[in-house]
Amino acid sequence: MTDGRRMSVAGRSVIVRFVLITWSMLTVSRAALCLWQAERVGDNFAAVMALGALHDLASLAMYVGAPTLLAALVARRAPARGVAVLRGSLAVLLAALLALEFITPTYVVEFDARPNLLFAEYLEFPREMITTLWAAYPLALATLALGVPVGVWLSARLLGRVEAQAVAPVRGRATILAVTAALVTLGGAVATLRPAAMTTDVSDDALVNSLPLNSLSSVLAAAVTTTRLELTGRPLYGDEARCRLAVEQLTDELRGSMPRANDARRDVVVVLAEGVGADVVGSLGGLDLSPALDALAARGVSFERLYATGTRSAHGLAAVLASQLPSAMRSLVKRADTTDAIATLGTHFGSAGYATSFHYGGDADFDHMARFVGDHGFATVRDRDDVEVVTFEGPWGVCDGDLFGSVLAHIETRAEPHFTIVFTNSNHAPWSIPDDVPAGSEPHHAAVRYADRVLGEFVDDVLARDPETYVLIVADHNARTAGPQLVPVESFHIPAVLLGPDVVPTRVATVASQIDLGPTLLARLGISGAPSLGRDLLAPDPSPGRAVMQFHGAHALLERDTVVVHRFGHPVAVRHLATERDAGELVERALGFASWPLLNATQQP
Repeated sequence: MTDGRRMSVAGRSVIVRFVLITWSMLTVSRAALCLWQAERVGDNFAAVMALGALHDLASLAMYVGAPTLLAALVARRAPARGVAVLRGSLAVLLAALLALEFITPTYVVEFDARPNLLFAEYLEFPREMITTLWAAYPLALATLALGVPVGVWLSARLLGRVEAQAVAPVRGRATILAVTAALVTLGGAVATLRPAAMTTDVSDDALVNSLPLNSLSSVLAAAVTTTRLELTGRPLYGDEARCRLAVEQLTDELRGSMPRANDARRDVVVVLAEGVGADVVGSLGGLDLSPALDALAARGVSFERLYATGTRSAHGLAAVLASQLPSAMRSLVKRADTTDAIATLGTHFGSAGYATSFHYGGDADFDHMARFVGDHGFATVRDRDDVEVVTFEGPWGVCDGDLFGSVLAHIETRAEPHFTIVFTNSNHAPWSIPDDVPAGSEPHHAAVRYADRVLGEFVDDVLARDPETYVLIVADHNARTAGPQLVPVESFHIPAVLLGPDVVPTRVATVASQIDLGPTLLARLGISGAPSLGRDLLAPDPSPGRAVMQFHGAHALLERDTVVVHRFGHPVAVRHLATERDAGELVERALGFASWPLLNATQQP
């Protein structure tokens, strides 16, 4: 048998065995996930498994084609290394596939989907990710550390040994192999990494729609799509001309802040509370775990139907500070291409002569927060390294009590009016709180109670220092956003409370978004702000309100009791929370909100 023939047989044997091993592993993993989530999968089990098998074949074409192309190119100059390179590349791929499948159940518990863009973003900050996993899911991390090497070793044994002399292809055969591998890789990549491949359409449940994917291709598809969006603004949620028209029609709603006559410059404190959903706030119909917040809501304006824009702190920060709409792109807080054209509350208050400061209990460089706020109006940025007295520190930073104490000390040094943002972190998995706080049976609930207690004490101290201070409290997002819908709107419901010298206790039942809080606050202080899609929630306004949300690539608009969801490459979905009504016009409005960030890089009107 010639060298070229031997290489062809050996290489083909390695590839066939790899495909069979990987395909079987992915099928078993998917079946296990479906059985685990059987209640939500329901009658879709066969569809998930069949679609998953086809998706795996397409992704395996990409996974196998790329190493084969590399091996063929190497074999043109060093024939004896061809299959060695192929086997080594496939082993690395197998390790990545196994690792992502092992981590998937933990990721589902936290984010209600297969690993996707959020997973890729967390890889940029391994310290926080590993410490959180170790504290909250030590068994999962241990299984990952043990299971991946064992799985790769067993698979390598199954792939078999290939003799070095069997990898000497003739030059012409290597060239043909390289061209074929390139075409196969391209075809697999197009099928696997296109925007529509970020999710499937077998169910009205986002988790179920993510199960036909394998986790590595889910991460890659989300990362590639996001990069394309940020570079080109494409693809959109449908025909480009229609998207542009929807955006143009939406601009008719633009309104700037409408300042009231207010000559007094009051101190302002905004608390961005980590992970507080309506489900743990008694006054919003949740568990009675936040009595301090409920008491504050009774003293001020409680926005009872306010919704977060996303599932990460960066999303909430961009919405509250800069009234930025959510999108399938990374939050502008995380992107290096943000410009001075983006106006934040720090910009507006700084221009009005306020001392502006941002305080975070953890590492302010996480998610590039320090860079964003420092470049957009905040003269002082302080994090855990600046907290003077630390009594307790967890994986995400100092406890809220220590952070609040540091903020109060900083405020005392301010002679001029100050605008202060305080971003907490105690109510964050793995729910690490000071040892002197009884943990109880549920660590998350204990963390909520602790964070609520010290928040109430902090607000009381701020108002005792100066009763004329405006205080805005709003959550960044829910602790866990999940539910059997394309976008689980109920999980986006969060508390927001405004206190101030001329604030009359009120319960505002209008549907609202985090992007509305900036214009509302500026209006109370009589400070002019840039035009925005946000609105003053306390101005006379007959509109029913609206909220915008982004969930794993899906964009939702909520008005009254109707939710419209746009996804790349899939039909528009309309969900009625109560009364059925015509959603035709609302679909176009939702398209405008979904397309706005993609067509306006800085989101400025």
